[in-house]
Amino acid sequence: MTDATTATYTPLPTPTSIRILVLAPALPSSPEINCYLLPSDLNSDHNLFPETSPRPIKSLSVMYTSPPLPGKPNEFIVWTDTTPTQPRKMHPFQRYSALSYVWGDPSDPVYINLDGRQVPVTRNLYAALRAVRKLHAGKRLWVDALCIDQSDCEEKRVQIGLMRRVYEQAKRVVAFVPLEKGDGGRVVELVGRVCRAERLLRAEMEGEDSQDDEDDEDGEDGEDGEDGEDHTFKVVPQTDDLELQLQQLGLADPGPTKFLERYGLPTVDSPLWVSWRRFFASPYFQRIWILQEFLSAKKVRFHFGDARLDASAVIVACYAIREYSEVDNRAYMQRQGEELADSDQPHRGLKRAWLMFEKRVIWKKCPATLAELIVLAGQFFMATDLRDKVYALIGLAKDGQEYMGHVSYEPSETHIKVFTRFARLLIEKGYAEELLRCSGISGSADRDPELPTWVPVRDIIYILHIVLCWVEADHNPTELGRHIAFS
Repeated sequence: MTDATTATYTPLPTPTSIRILVLAPALPSSPEINCYLLPSDLNSDHNLFPETSPRPIKSLSVMYTSPPLPGKPNEFIVWTDTTPTQPRKMHPFQRYSALSYVWGDPSDPVYINLDGRQVPVTRNLYAALRAVRKLHAGKRLWVDALCIDQSDCEEKRVQIGLMRRVYEQAKRVVAFVPLEKGDGGRVVELVGRVCRAERLLRAEMEGEDSQDDEDDEDGEDGEDGEDGEDHTFKVVPQTDDLELQLQQLGLADPGPTKFLERYGLPTVDSPLWVSWRRFFASPYFQRIWILQEFLSAKKVRFHFGDARLDASAVIVACYAIREYSEVDNRAYMQRQGEELADSDQPHRGLKRAWLMFEKRVIWKKCPATLAELIVLAGQFFMATDLRDKVYALIGLAKDGQEYMGHVSYEPSETHIKVFTRFARLLIEKGYAEELLRCSGISGSADRDPELPTWVPVRDIIYILHIVLCWVEADHNPTELGRHIAFS
């Protein structure tokens, strides 16, 4: 993305500080976006650090724009944490939602007002901000492209180290997946029908009264009053423990005559499945950063622009279709002659999504090493900045802190240098086998860098030759790194 104006940013006060974006309210039809940056210290979160000052409950404040915009009101309501005794002094930790989205094409930006200055953002981010902003009050968000000074390589390095905490400490992650008009509502309807069918099937298998609950409307948790007008229906057990959700679903084998299709699922040729396929064909499910954002979050909510749905409902629907459907899943995910340029893209998107769903359970209990993450995720997910094929996984790795000092976004740090440096680090730590597993052997030196290989081919051939000779000679792989002459 084109860098925002550097004058917008002031230095962050502490090593654990981040910036929170306050998105000013506006009518849905208004094309203008106004937002402002507030500092927030992650170490002042009272929920995690009880010795810090407790936050007030529902602290309604008036935020003043600085500087005021010409011809615009210079104040608006925002739920901002303030101290009870000094209402105009903000609490050092501001609650927020974190935005998860695809950056999009940086070559055709749209301009927004950030702290009274015009800054460029991608059209996808612009659409996301318009979709999630409120009508009558400000909304607090963490947005990587705006809350991090993208022109400051050192700040980017430090903020990368805080990224996992940013998503863990957010009250929820808003996953913006823009769809064509009407598709979002159809995805919501389909998920509801799948989950209701699963409930009916399970009730019959357990011999219970198979009634369908119609009272599915539920408001937001309203934790701080910021999202009180949001609504979504309860289609799954209301728990944040996904493992428990799936245990509650997988109670019995439905047998050869018990399938979801017998309980109200739409037919394979229904428009609802077309929208379902467009959802999983979205570039959102190709991003490597999404792994950290999705796996670290307390709660995830998909926002389609014209509809929204808790990710737990999508996960349960995917599980139910996979386990209890009479029709091959590919029949739902791939249709001949459909308008998608790549008819297999929805199926691949679903595979990536299911990897995310599964690992959200597994990695919370048994975190993986960086080498394991690179093998599993590096070849399936994409990054605009190829260096992020490694950097985006460090925050998830249980040994990530050992590599954090090697993160650099300096222009001279090309992806070839980064990959080579991390290849050596991994080999020295005993991960030669994992490195070989994700490197691939065939290919030419001019291979497309978007192909699923995280080390450039001209380095692979050399590394493979050295590694294979070393292993065949029965030497210790952990000593291999010091014998490789990296350029």
